[in-house]
Amino acid sequence: MEEVINIEENRDAMAVRLQLMRQAKSRIRMAVFEFHRDAAGRRIMAALAQSAGRGVQVQLLIDGICLFYGLFYSQEFQTLSRMGNVHVRVYNPFKKDNMRHPNCRMHDKYLLIDDSWLLLGGRNVGNAFLEEDIGKIKKDRDLLVHEQEPGRGQAYRQLSAYFESVWNSPYVQDWEWAGISSEMEKDARYQLKRISWESEKLYEDILPRLSFFPADSVELAANPIQADKKDPQLFRRILRDAGDYGNVQIQTPYVILDQDMKNEYKKYLRDARGITIVTNAPERGSNYFGSSDLMTRRQRILDEGVRLCEYSDPQQVLHGKMILAGGDITYIGSFNLDNRSCCIDMEADLRVKSRPFHDHMEETFQELLRHCRIQEEGKKDVGGDLYWPHSMSKKRQTAYRALSFFGKPLRRLM
Repeated sequence: MEEVINIEENRDAMAVRLQLMRQAKSRIRMAVFEFHRDAAGRRIMAALAQSAGRGVQVQLLIDGICLFYGLFYSQEFQTLSRMGNVHVRVYNPFKKDNMRHPNCRMHDKYLLIDDSWLLLGGRNVGNAFLEEDIGKIKKDRDLLVHEQEPGRGQAYRQLSAYFESVWNSPYVQDWEWAGISSEMEKDARYQLKRISWESEKLYEDILPRLSFFPADSVELAANPIQADKKDPQLFRRILRDAGDYGNVQIQTPYVILDQDMKNEYKKYLRDARGITIVTNAPERGSNYFGSSDLMTRRQRILDEGVRLCEYSDPQQVLHGKMILAGGDITYIGSFNLDNRSCCIDMEADLRVKSRPFHDHMEETFQELLRHCRIQEEGKKDVGGDLYWPHSMSKKRQTAYRALSFFGKPLRRLM
């Protein structure tokens, strides 16, 4: 039996990660797209270092481009990677001799602790996802799964096999240590110990106060792992559920549709009526390509019958991803409604079948609608009671105009 809970707040997401790492007994496996060297990133490094120091085996899998610009010059990360019990590998590393498919990235974000806990969602490691910097918050989501029979749950077995398939694949290489002086390494070890001690004081154990939901099933839905154009397995699985169950509600940071996605959509859905999409309003969206695409294609999306809800809040932007279908199916993971997630990047979601959890996430979805401008074909736009009608800056307007003319060839890069 597996039980699940969503982690919505950034501070809770950090607390869960730190507690899971502190209580790990034998093994930590972590895969992440972006890993920043900011305060949140150093907290995670310190927790991993503390676990490794206790004899826990740590395997860290990071996307190559993001590691190159995010961690290459971090003394703490360099020191962590050299510790005993720590093994770092890189997916599709950004190197001169590895430029065949530089655009294919590992967009997964998950954590496996021993054989009893797994955490999977849309959060990267960084302040915007795990701290509470007002004005810079990415509103995100993780799914925490507890395996009540260690090692026997479907989600654990599938995600464990998935991790190992990537870890041992030809698309992954060992991290090459850049090298720091012994004095710098000594200082970094001290800083990691200090941060670990500080984190234990700041973040209390959170697991005892979480109320889990029973699940009929939790299973992995993922794209192929090769660093090349991919068969859209995850998107296809979502479309099948959408066609079978109907009443589809989607939360996605942005919407970028291409012909490949339209072809798949037409195979499984007669039309888009009955679909509600919550996404960032272009006035506030952090992905300029996605926002520009929404502005130019908004009317076509509405003409398809989609109920389009544009989210606007003065303190945060959406980064979380979720799909609700029927009355008991919930997807949570890294999949965005865009062409990269469909056919380019590695993506991993968990598909939960559970009516009580679906009802709980339905309430979360309805809360998002309070911050939205709701648009439907043939109806007047309606603003939720918490919707923030933010005006668009001239910088954004200029950028969107430019992207609408010149951005189409580059859409797959974002």
